[in-house]
Amino acid sequence: MSGINSVNYGINLINMTPHPVTLRGEWGEITIQPSGQVVRAQAITHHVASLYLDDEAGFIPVVEITYGEPEGLPDLEPNTFYIVSWIAAQAIRKHHPEIADRFLVPSDLVWDEQGRIVAARALARISC
Repeated sequence: MSGINSVNYGINLINMTPHPVTLRGEWGEITIQPSGQVVRAQAITHHVASLYLDDEAGFIPVVEITYGEPEGLPDLEPNTFYIVSWIAAQAIRKHHPEIADRFLVPSDLVWDEQGRIVAARALARISC
């Protein structure tokens, strides 16, 4: 089962990231291709300090990043869960807690020899 945009085993699973997501289990693996719609979180940056490196480099800023309202949220469908990034899931939990359990992130990740993520063995809900 490769190259699909959603999975339906009594539920629908839609990938709302810009990357394919491979899920791996004892049953094998499936790759869910991006749906074409991406949920993102607006990053809000505030300068909080500067660190002095040395006379040649000078200072480097230290910023605090918070995530605002998520963008690109879908119209929720019955029996459907949505795969999103960790940052998007955190923003959804913060700004829309009533729907946050419908948005899942890849978890229990599998890396290859080059340190690239190649699969997830679970999907997770983000909590506060």
